[in-house]
Amino acid sequence: MPSCCLTTMSTSQTGKNARDVSLSDGVFGFDEYVDHLIRFLEIMGEGSHMIAVCQPAVAALAATAVMAEAHNRAQPRSLTLMAGPIDTRQNPTRVNDLAKSRSIEWFEKKLIAKVPWRYPGAFRRVYPGFLQLTAFMTMNLDRHMNAHMAQFRALACGDVVAARRIRNFMMSIMPSWTCRLNSICKRCNVFFRTMTCLWAG
Repeated sequence: MPSCCLTTMSTSQTGKNARDVSLSDGVFGFDEYVDHLIRFLEIMGEGSHMIAVCQPAVAALAATAVMAEAHNRAQPRSLTLMAGPIDTRQNPTRVNDLAKSRSIEWFEKKLIAKVPWRYPGAFRRVYPGFLQLTAFMTMNLDRHMNAHMAQFRALACGDVVAARRIRNFMMSIMPSWTCRLNSICKRCNVFFRTMTCLWAG
């Protein structure tokens, strides 16, 4: 098998928080995201393969199409799109139903906020992360609550393997919130082990 180099890019992991980006740095909308992907692929060079999971799928497809039309030598050799909203008419979700039920003005009014003045990105219009996390959690609230309780119980009972499996899943979808939860669970773990020992007497 030929050797390869895997390079990952995630705006949530390697990019700056929008609240820390000054308005003078310009906008970062869909067109800028597509341009960013194109520059990234050009830096990687010919023969790259691109995989996009979930929301970046649309931008990845657009970047690949733009590069193909321009006969850009760095266009991806292959493009894999996973769980991305390419054609939201197919297999619509509750999110799609909500999107169709409201106007774009409604979304702008209800979901877009300005960064507070105390941050470098003051007055930049953003979709706050806490709204995204809240929306994501409430779509499958029972599942997420059960996962957190299962992780808590696993930690309390000393089942490190089960706790780690649940933690890895939760970290993949909401790293900072899970870190805080794990910190709390570690403290609770000591408490519950102590209480179990006392109760078992």
